[in-house]
Amino acid sequence: MNNIYDVLENPRIRPGFIRDSDTLDELASFLSGYFLALQIHGIDEGFALGQVGDFSNWLSRAYGTSPTGGWISAVEQLTKEGESSVEAFLRLLKSFREESKEPQ
Repeated sequence: MNNIYDVLENPRIRPGFIRDSDTLDELASFLSGYFLALQIHGIDEGFALGQVGDFSNWLSRAYGTSPTGGWISAVEQLTKEGESSVEAFLRLLKSFREESKEPQ
């Protein structure tokens, strides 16, 4: 695995850390821990998934959500009926990566 996107997309890892029934708060906590580990070990991954950052800014531009609430608030607003908020996050993250040319 090379980056956070590999972790989020890996079906063997995701169920243990990121379950579709989990809240976005739990996912944000997981991502915060991942980011902290990058900082501690001096790894420059270009992390775009902080509460304030490229993903949050993209959601604001692409969907008109408020950047002040961060990506959690934006994703909750953009969650479709019958879709968990984690599923919405993964759907929106895929679009973000496609449109912003984030590493695949």
